[in-house]
Amino acid sequence: MLLLIVCILIIIIFLYKNQNEKVFDEKKYIKKKNEEMRQQVLSYDDSVSEEEIRQALDRIRNDQLTNSEINFLKYINNKMVNIKFSPRWEFEYEIRPRIEVAKLLKLQYITYSSWKDNIQSSTMTELKEVLKLKNLKVSGNKQELIERAIDNIDTALLEKTFNKSKYILTDKGKEIIDKNKILFMSDKEKAGKEFEELTDLEYKQLQVFGKVERYKALKHNELAFTKGYSKYDVLWGIYNEQTLEYMNKKDYVMVGVVYERMSEILEKEGKYEQAIQFLICCMYLKAYETLPHYETSLKKYCDYNLKKLLKKSNKDITDYWTRVNFITKDINKILKHYIPQKLLDIDKISKFRVQVNQFLLDT
Repeated sequence: MLLLIVCILIIIIFLYKNQNEKVFDEKKYIKKKNEEMRQQVLSYDDSVSEEEIRQALDRIRNDQLTNSEINFLKYINNKMVNIKFSPRWEFEYEIRPRIEVAKLLKLQYITYSSWKDNIQSSTMTELKEVLKLKNLKVSGNKQELIERAIDNIDTALLEKTFNKSKYILTDKGKEIIDKNKILFMSDKEKAGKEFEELTDLEYKQLQVFGKVERYKALKHNELAFTKGYSKYDVLWGIYNEQTLEYMNKKDYVMVGVVYERMSEILEKEGKYEQAIQFLICCMYLKAYETLPHYETSLKKYCDYNLKKLLKKSNKDITDYWTRVNFITKDINKILKHYIPQKLLDIDKISKFRVQVNQFLLDT
């Protein structure tokens, strides 16, 4: 019997060690890949020869642009002439930036900016600095500062100050961007006015849950806006349904994702106490499933979400007893109310509370 127990312990230790090594290897791999990408960006050379540009321009047969080129056209607007391009244009879009710039210039989709163009896109700080040189007032909005500079400062000085050449769209360039604006629209914008009250993130979440049509149905029937309901009421109804679906599938990570969205709704409605409850459940479920790097994720939740909500609900976590009551009593009460009984592991709850307490203490 003793030998059996020893063997089991050895197997557990072996599996635990292998698991840790696997996580470590994964982290090492991700770090290596990130470093490779960083080096690729740093070492990328976007320069081309005059001959390459000449040959590319000779191949132009019309002024039609591909979708990728139109995306590049929008990107290049108001960029400095000496910009260092990212390799993504070449590797993802098959566009060689310097050649593409030469093409857009030849086809008159872009041109070089003048000092008058540059002063319009200058910052308030830049405008105030040039006005101070001539002891002119620096109060007013941006347009007033621009007009004051043009009316009272020599053209030679303005040309010298705002001589940073940029690429800017011509009228022809603006026209093709306007005609193809659907390329730059989010999925929500493409869906039309039916979802105009939603943010891009809210719409994207409905897509993830597969509930876009359900939102539309609720909005026009049970939870119609004409009956006094808001988008938050509709989203809450969908999130409730989604919670049940994921619970039945035992997909507790996704339950945590839904709880996070519910916490955000409650915060926007000023219901901070309830928002804290759903956020704690979200944090616990992700910790329970021991997701990769969950401790880092837990710290972020504490730093950027939980501390903010506790402050809004007038809970002073710098006070010892307030924090102790929250960690020992409130968290237990929240988890028992919202989390399925089978997931209430005593050891995991204890570890979770210790970690939350530690992160709340960190400043």
